[in-house]
Amino acid sequence: MHRDVRRELQTRQTPPDEEQAVFDLWRHEFNTERPHEALGMARPAEVYEPSSRPYTGTPDELDYQGRETRRVNRTGVIHFRRERLAIASSLADWDLGLGERDGDRIELWFANLLLGHLDERTRSFHPAQPSPPEGGVRPLGRFRYAPSAQRPEHSDSPQN
Repeated sequence: MHRDVRRELQTRQTPPDEEQAVFDLWRHEFNTERPHEALGMARPAEVYEPSSRPYTGTPDELDYQGRETRRVNRTGVIHFRRERLAIASSLADWDLGLGERDGDRIELWFANLLLGHLDERTRSFHPAQPSPPEGGVRPLGRFRYAPSAQRPEHSDSPQN
């Protein structure tokens, strides 16, 4: 779909201040006028159903219920045992929770998603291997959203 959008909109000579209006028109045509083979020649607007789950927004803060946390800095790094470990810049300014210990390895969680393990011996991060579809990941259990709390200001200071 993105290739179609780009191809169709790039062929038009649209001034930058009119690009949004042109895109809105294209989107309307795409969803309400064009039949789609993947939808049995129906139009997306004919088969669309709003979600039954209300969107409540992104939580301001993740609360790991007393477990140790590490704040991801703007470059995607956390501090662990006086080492800087690259995790993911997409998690910048979020807290990660340290989970169960397995020998020299400590689980590293983002909400209910196991990111991988911190190895205390080598002071390195090892990403989790994808779970098979029927397997699933064991949730941390002591995690909860804290939407009313304000996220603290960004800090690059090490947390040990």
